[in-house]
Amino acid sequence: MQLDGFTVEVVALDAGLPSRLRLRFHEDPEGGAFTFAQWREGKLRPLTLPAVGVQLTLEEAPLF
Repeated sequence: MQLDGFTVEVVALDAGLPSRLRLRFHEDPEGGAFTFAQWREGKLRPLTLPAVGVQLTLEEAPLF
């Protein structure tokens, strides 16, 4: 999926839902153009990006 500033590729599914994504940015993702957050402990919290090539596992977020 091509979005403004980055591309998202679904690389794995679990029960028909995306379980692993690959994000490719057109510019430095830490350059200030993007804000990253994760659902943790019942609310959105800031997300610190891992180093290039390092995987990050996020807590499962409720769908509803």
